[in-house]
Amino acid sequence: MTGAAAAAAPAALAGLLASRPAREPLLDGIDVVAPDWTRFQPLFEAWRAQLFADTWTVNEPVVTDAGRERLPALREQYPTYRLCRVALRGDALAGWSWGMQTRPGLFFMVNSAVVAAERRRGLYSALARRLMQQAAEAGFQQVQSVHNVANNAIIIAKLKLGFMVTGLEQSDTFGSLVQLSWYPHPQRRALAETRAGQRRPAGDIRRLLGIDGGSE
Repeated sequence: MTGAAAAAAPAALAGLLASRPAREPLLDGIDVVAPDWTRFQPLFEAWRAQLFADTWTVNEPVVTDAGRERLPALREQYPTYRLCRVALRGDALAGWSWGMQTRPGLFFMVNSAVVAAERRRGLYSALARRLMQQAAEAGFQQVQSVHNVANNAIIIAKLKLGFMVTGLEQSDTFGSLVQLSWYPHPQRRALAETRAGQRRPAGDIRRLLGIDGGSE
């Protein structure tokens, strides 16, 4: 990180802690808090360069002149429903997970991170599970995320949480990505598996697809 970024990181965490957010136990010795976006965004912006230092992405926007002029206004009208969760060990940052609504019924998990000292202890999965549960309670019918196709550890963790592969994408800024989806409703999961060819349509799935009136 640059000197300015290194100074901003502890200041952003101090700003979050100063708001005295309510804490809930998440894992042994780790609590989770739920800041609003105005508290979480400075923390995210200040720490992400450090936590993703080994990730090869394009960090500067490559946009047209019109885009450069209008991007601020586009960001202002972007969906405002967000869930932000920050994990703390005492007053030290342990990790975060956050996401947002991108269309009716769909919650997109934008970014999750765990500091180096807390990795491989189940924190990533615990944060993801918390966000999934709260998205489902909010009424979302699909939770989606994208990951680099070579990020095996995270892809496996998501599959163990019940996600399934629902697409591939080539991104100019992030490279080759796999799209994963989790469906709170088991019938939606069954429908997705049928569409993918993993299972034969049966029962209610046949009815939903308009096959033979839904018979076996």
